[in-house]
Amino acid sequence: MRIESRNHSNNNEESIIEWFDKEVDDGENSIFVYPDLQAFRQIYTKYVKYQLAKTVEEVEDSATSRNNKQSKSRIILIAPFYETVDSVKHHLSAFGAENVQRHIDSGSLVIVDSFYSFLPDINGMKKLIDSLSQRARKEGRAGVTAIVDMGFFFLFGGDSKATDLISYETSLAPKTQDGNVRGFSCYHAGNYNTLTDADKEQITQGHKKKLLELTEGNVSDDDDM
Repeated sequence: MRIESRNHSNNNEESIIEWFDKEVDDGENSIFVYPDLQAFRQIYTKYVKYQLAKTVEEVEDSATSRNNKQSKSRIILIAPFYETVDSVKHHLSAFGAENVQRHIDSGSLVIVDSFYSFLPDINGMKKLIDSLSQRARKEGRAGVTAIVDMGFFFLFGGDSKATDLISYETSLAPKTQDGNVRGFSCYHAGNYNTLTDADKEQITQGHKKKLLELTEGNVSDDDDM
């Protein structure tokens, strides 16, 4: 399935967050193409704020519930490439995400540098996500949302770039039955557009993976981001 957002609208950010939260189901791996780092920051910041707010509400409801049911919050993984872990923490805290460090300490929010998750073991990211998936099950959480920037595969260039990327992406099934991970392979448009149409078809596995491709003007301008 291919989903493209082309028109400027004040509701675009809400639509994008809804795509992250509802259009991509547990067990699905998807492709997200963003036009620039500012747009990427706006999307992950709004998504994390939304999810962490849900976590707080669920924990409070659990504490007051007669059944004292366990929170069903998600573990959120953000793996940036074009900014540091500290930069992500700063932007989350600066633009409204409350108690970022507390959520990191509790394990609800995990932020890692994607470079060191892919190197030296190209499958290191998958191993990390698998471990978070297992922890989510043990803790009774709803699952894992993995927002991973794929810039690493474009760092060295050369003929092996597309080969390594295609090999990695095709190892991620479009949908896994009973999976609890919502996977988002995130591409800077400058990188994604260097791929051939055949390469793109392979990484989306014949367009079986859901694709959201943003262009300039899809998210609202915010001079402070």
